[in-house]
Amino acid sequence: MLRLWFYRHAGRVHGPVSLVDLRAALLLGFLGPEDLVRELLSSDWKPAEEVPELKEAARRPSPHSSTTEEE
Repeated sequence: MLRLWFYRHAGRVHGPVSLVDLRAALLLGFLGPEDLVRELLSSDWKPAEEVPELKEAARRPSPHSSTTEEE
């Protein structure tokens, strides 16, 4: 069964989206690990980094973030 999710970003609620789409948004940097998510039938919002299925994607650095150090 497809699990659908909602997420909060920039003060707005978006969704429903699939878990695959949510992971992709994290990996691409459109969502951050602190952005709140919840499953369709839940009222419990939590940071993406606290959802077991999203932890790995939430920990990866965004391609939009700077990974170089200035000297």
